[in-house]
Amino acid sequence: MRFNRLAEPVKRLLQTASVIGQDGAVSLLRTLWEEPSNPEVQLAEGTSQAFCTIQAESGEPRFRFTHGLIHDVVYNSLEASERQRLHAAVLHVLEKNIESKPASIAHLLAWHATHSQQATAAIRYLTEMAEQAAGQFAHAEATQCVQEAQTLVRSLPQSQQQTCRLDLLLRQAQSLIAMQRWQEVIDLLAPQHPQLTQVTDASLAARHALLLSQASSGLGDWERATRHAQHALETATACQDDAAIEQAYAVLAEACYGSGRPLLGIDYSRQAIALLRAPVASSRRATAQLLLGLNALLLGEVTMALEAASEADTIATALREPPLQTAAAWLLGWIHATRGASGEGIAACQRSLDCAADPLNTAFALGWLGYAYLEHHDPAAAIPKLEQAVQQIRQWRYPRMEGLHTAFVAEALLAQEQFDTAYERAQQAFNQCQATTYAFGMGWAQRVLGRIALASGKRTVGQQHLADALATFAALPARFEMGRTHLALATAYAPEHRNPAIQHATEAYQLFQSLHVQPYVEQAARVTREVGV
Repeated sequence: MRFNRLAEPVKRLLQTASVIGQDGAVSLLRTLWEEPSNPEVQLAEGTSQAFCTIQAESGEPRFRFTHGLIHDVVYNSLEASERQRLHAAVLHVLEKNIESKPASIAHLLAWHATHSQQATAAIRYLTEMAEQAAGQFAHAEATQCVQEAQTLVRSLPQSQQQTCRLDLLLRQAQSLIAMQRWQEVIDLLAPQHPQLTQVTDASLAARHALLLSQASSGLGDWERATRHAQHALETATACQDDAAIEQAYAVLAEACYGSGRPLLGIDYSRQAIALLRAPVASSRRATAQLLLGLNALLLGEVTMALEAASEADTIATALREPPLQTAAAWLLGWIHATRGASGEGIAACQRSLDCAADPLNTAFALGWLGYAYLEHHDPAAAIPKLEQAVQQIRQWRYPRMEGLHTAFVAEALLAQEQFDTAYERAQQAFNQCQATTYAFGMGWAQRVLGRIALASGKRTVGQQHLADALATFAALPARFEMGRTHLALATAYAPEHRNPAIQHATEAYQLFQSLHVQPYVEQAARVTREVGV
């Protein structure tokens, strides 16, 4: 082969260059050259023999092997021990000058540390690479870096292996959560409980419980999410880990929203926000504000919900994080449409759809856009968006949201006087929400069933469905939806049963006044006049 016929100094220089990589800085090669002869003379010979080329980039000459196969032949001509020694030398030079290098050389540091069998350094640099990738939302790449680091744990001193292995598993789980691969997180972390008793770092136990709580929340398992979050909160408090404490409060707030305990959810949301000092704009602060908005909206505190969602939207826009921007915009749209500003709701939900970067957020954006059109009294525009959202949400196995949006479909079909189809979809929605104990969705479905029965001339049946809906909303308590259901009951009893009609109209008026939702205050006032007050 041509390489074997080269002069020894030329061969040694090319071998040294091959350890640097397929390309690299000539200045680095010069620093590593250990012989008295001029390395650039040897490099020129290698260039003349077509083994490599010299290019000047930003004034600094760089060498490049002319083909990957040529690089591999030269690299593999080295004895393993010599390769290891040269990798260690390259790592040493790079680390000496690390302050003047961009963060992007972490992959070079990790590669040289791995091939020089310096496991501690390799794991550190691979972890840095994972953090960089996760910061750019490249979570699949982050997971690969962590998994590569995991293969090196056995090369660490025995006393360090258990802690390092757990830390890397937790990092892997964090990226899996970002990719919404909830069950994989459970499968990865649940078997690690025995190992946690063997490590002294309490923050690892807090992170472990926190990640399990987040994965359980993603699966809609609110009981398990609450249990793990409470454990994370206790453990993080003991080791004074404020970041874990804040995130545990956020999971508890989400679990309260999902399980229909908005008052407690508001309290947990506020505790999370208090730990994230303003005016720092962070994704976790935006998330905490979103959770405050969701719980406040469920409770019916529309003004509080609007303030929280607006704050989340401002932060998400400043951070330019598409998932947060999408969620903040659809929550704003939901709130605006609910409070009677359906035009603003449509605009916010359309903005949410425009910036949606993943299928699940796209489904939610579509669903709330459909809801906004429903509140805008445009069922023809609402139905296709709601149907598409239901199909996509079903694919992601979110039965609660599927049930709620199916109730919206039934409401839109009712507006088009498709009574039979509307009844089928409303009953389907109720069954889905009942099976997942989603009280808010159950209330919506019961109210639609009542309105369908009334429209079909079944007054007694309609009144009973509406009474059931009122009881369901009152148990949360979802005060705004209670008000809307009182209005429906007032209409259902009028004019034959004046006293209950007056009572329900008055209750609705008082609720909407206390919630400061002026369009509905006016609507309730109009209904009270119609029923005879």
